[in-house]
Amino acid sequence: MGICSSTESTHVHQPIVAPVVPGAGTNSTGTGGYKPPQGVTPAPGRPVKADSRVITIVPGRAPEGMSWAHYEALEPFKETYWINAEDVTRIRSVNSNYMKTEMGNLNGHPVLIKSFDLTKSDEEINKTRKMLISEITSMTRISHPNIVKFLGFNITPDYGLSCMSEYMDGKTLRHLLDNPRQASKLTWANEKISIAIDIASALSYMHSLRPVLIHRNVKAAKILLTSKKTAKLSGFGAARDRTFEYEMTTGVGDMQWSAPELLLDGEDYTEQVDVYSFGVVLTELDTGAVPFVEEMATMTKADITMKLVTGALRPKLSPECPACIVRIVKQCLQQDPLLRPRSDKVLEMLKQAQQTLQQEPMGNKPGKPEELSHSGTRHATDSGRRPMTVPHPVPASHGGPKVTDSWDYYTELEPLKAQFWIDPEDVIRVRSIPCNYMKTDLGNVNGQPVLIKYLDLSKSESDINKSRKMLMSEISSMTRIDHTNVVKFLGFNFTPEFGLCCMTEYMEGKTLRHLLDNPHAAAKLSWPAEKISIAIDIASALAYMHSLKPVLIHRNVKASKILLSNKKIAKLSGFGVARDRTFEMEMTTGVGDMQWSAPELLLDGEDYTEQVDVYSFGVVLTELDTGAVPFVEEMATMNKAELTMKLATGSLRPQLSPECPACIVRIVKQCLQQDPHLRPRSDKVLEMLKQAQVELQEQP
Repeated sequence: MGICSSTESTHVHQPIVAPVVPGAGTNSTGTGGYKPPQGVTPAPGRPVKADSRVITIVPGRAPEGMSWAHYEALEPFKETYWINAEDVTRIRSVNSNYMKTEMGNLNGHPVLIKSFDLTKSDEEINKTRKMLISEITSMTRISHPNIVKFLGFNITPDYGLSCMSEYMDGKTLRHLLDNPRQASKLTWANEKISIAIDIASALSYMHSLRPVLIHRNVKAAKILLTSKKTAKLSGFGAARDRTFEYEMTTGVGDMQWSAPELLLDGEDYTEQVDVYSFGVVLTELDTGAVPFVEEMATMTKADITMKLVTGALRPKLSPECPACIVRIVKQCLQQDPLLRPRSDKVLEMLKQAQQTLQQEPMGNKPGKPEELSHSGTRHATDSGRRPMTVPHPVPASHGGPKVTDSWDYYTELEPLKAQFWIDPEDVIRVRSIPCNYMKTDLGNVNGQPVLIKYLDLSKSESDINKSRKMLMSEISSMTRIDHTNVVKFLGFNFTPEFGLCCMTEYMEGKTLRHLLDNPHAAAKLSWPAEKISIAIDIASALAYMHSLKPVLIHRNVKASKILLSNKKIAKLSGFGVARDRTFEMEMTTGVGDMQWSAPELLLDGEDYTEQVDVYSFGVVLTELDTGAVPFVEEMATMNKAELTMKLATGSLRPQLSPECPACIVRIVKQCLQQDPHLRPRSDKVLEMLKQAQVELQEQP
C-alpha cells in the first residue's frame, strides 16, 4: 500500500491540480512541495521550463498556465498512493537508461525515484510520461515478494510525475553479472537457481491476475537484487494488461529478449512472450553475457530481427550448464508460443531442478551436446558457448493415420535438382504461419531465414493433386526468375513426410494486404512516398517477367501476393498459377481471383496474353489508393455468375478515392481498359509511374 503522511488528508480527495507555490524563488523548502530545479533561482516573472510548458514564477501565487490533463488516468489511485512532495528528499542521481532516476528517502525510508528529464524534447517527454503512467498503473495492481514494492507517486512542476518504489541495495542482476569477481562466485546449485525461481514466481503471479499482466521487457537489467541476492522484478513501463478487445502492440522491449511474435508487426501475442524472455534471462544467468553482443556489432537490426523471428539465431549456453537447466531453456525458447510451458509450469520445473542440483551430484553435470541441437542439423560452436537450437516439430498432417508422399509425382522436376536441391537435413522448421495457399512454415536453411511451402497431406486426394500441380508450376516458374522485385527462390526438396517443399526468402514486412488492413499503419502511407514506390517495384517485376522469352504471365497479381521488407520494398510472390505464354497451346481461363481478373481471363475459352497482368495491376493500384479489397459489398450481395458477367462486360470496375492524384487516376484507367490491346504494356506502365513519381514529389 502507499505511504501517507499526517498532512495528506488535505489533498487526497481533490482532483490532481497544480499545488500552490508559497514563496517560490525565496524559500525552496516551502510547504507546497515545490522548489526550483537545482541550480536555478528564478527571479519574479522569470520563465522556467517545467513539465510540458513554460510557467511564470510569481512569489506567493500558483504557477500560471499549468494543465494536469496528462495525468487523469492516475486520479483513481491518488487517494491510496499520493505522496506529499515535502516528505520526499532527493539525495543523488543513479545511473539508469530508463528515465531520470534518483536515490532518496521518504519519511526516513530509502526509496528509488523515477521522474522526467525535462531537458529532453517534447516528444521524448511525452513518451516518458506515457511509460511512467503505465508503470504506476500496473504496479498499483501488484503485491508480491519478488516484485519491487511500489510506494506511491506525486506530481510537481519542476519534476513532473515522480514514481517512488523500494530501494534495492544489491543493484541489478546485469550489474552483478558484469562484475567478473562477483559473477564467478555464483553457482547454479545456489544463487543462480534461487534468482531464477524468484523471477519465475513473479511471472507466475502476474500471469495469474485477471486480466493477465504481461511484463513485455523481462531481462537481467530489470531484475533488482537485495544484498542477500533475493531477486525482484522491476521495470513495468512496457507492461500491458492482456485483453481480447484490442490488438496487442508489437515491437516493445529489447529485441535480444523479445519473443518472435513480439517482433512481428501486427502479430498478436499473449503472456507467453514473458516465458520466452525468461528463457533468455536463464542464458544470461548461465553465461553472464548479454545475448547477441557480437551479432549486434556486425549485423543490421533488420537482419538480426529476421534471424530471431525465423529461429536462425538463439542465445547460447555455456558448456557447463546443467542438463536440467538446458531442458528448461529449450522449452522456454520454443518458437511457437503454444509449445512454451506456462510460467507456473516453469516455476514448478525450476523447483524440481533446484532439488536435483542440490541433492544429486549428477544433477550439476553439463548437458550432452546432442541435447542442444536439432537432430540432423550441423552447428559451428565456439570455445565458450553452445548454440541453443530449438526446433519446432511441425507435423505433416493432423489427426488420423499418417500420410506420406512419393517422388514419382515430381519427376518433371528432376532436371532442376542439380542446381536447386536443398538437403532436408539443412532445413529447420520453426513454426507454422497462417496462409491461404497450401501449408507454410517459417524456418531457416543453414542459418538463412526462409519461407517453406508444402502440401497439406491431410486433404482429399483431389486437393493434394491440385496443390502438387500448383507447387510444381511455382517451382518451375521461379527457377527462370532473378529480379530484385520478385521474391527470391532458394530451392526445393522432397521428403515422404512433407512431400514437395519450396523454399523462398522470408520477407519480414508480410504482405501489402496485411499492411493495408492495419488502419494505423495504412494511414501513414502516401502517394508521393510509399505508395508510388511500391507501385514502381511491382511494375518493375511485371516488366521483367513480360520481357522473358517465352513471356511469363503471373495471372494472379493482387495485394496479398505482394510481400514487403521492413523498409517497404515490394516483391511479387505467388507463382502457383503463373504460365509461359506460347502460341502453340491454348491458355487456361478462370485462374486467379475474379476481383483482380481481366475480362478475357473470366470468359471461358477466351485466349489472353500478358496484358491480363496489367489489368490486375490496375486493380492493385486501387487497393493501394483506397486500402480496400475490391468489390467486398458486391461479393456479399451478388451471386458469382452475376458478378462475373458484370466484370467481363465492364459494367463493374473498382473504385478510387476522391483524393487519388490525377496522374494515378490516368494510369489506372488505362490499365483497366476492357480491350487488352488498349492497355499499355507493363514497361510503358513502369515508365508512366516513374513520371508520376516525379510529378507527385514536385507538388507542394
